[in-house]
Amino acid sequence: MIIHCRRCGQPLGEPAGTGRPAAYCSVGCRRATEYEIRRTATAAEHAEAEHTRWRQAAAGLGPLAAAPPGHADREAAWWAAEVSRLDGKLRDLLDDRPTDRPLNSFQHSPPRTCNGPRRSPDLLWTTPQ
Repeated sequence: MIIHCRRCGQPLGEPAGTGRPAAYCSVGCRRATEYEIRRTATAAEHAEAEHTRWRQAAAGLGPLAAAPPGHADREAAWWAAEVSRLDGKLRDLLDDRPTDRPLNSFQHSPPRTCNGPRRSPDLLWTTPQ
């Protein structure tokens, strides 16, 4: 069985001798994957924190409790989906089994703004002073 690089998909050939077979074709591919793991873990931590904040707001607690009706529930649901997506991506990145599919074929979610889910103007609100 020919194993492929987990990052770029380049064939690695047959493993030579004993020990763990190579997973990456180069140090660059391995480092790029390590960097992606760190970035994904950081994004997952942020998503979990946001999910917690919006769950609290849906329960009427915390600084976001003044959100319009239903808004906190929608935000909490979106962040819960984002946490699940990022956890799945981390599991895929950390899976060390040989594969015939490169990591960059992972299905990403649709683009969003850098500050969270897409927001329409009618959902914007301010906290009462």
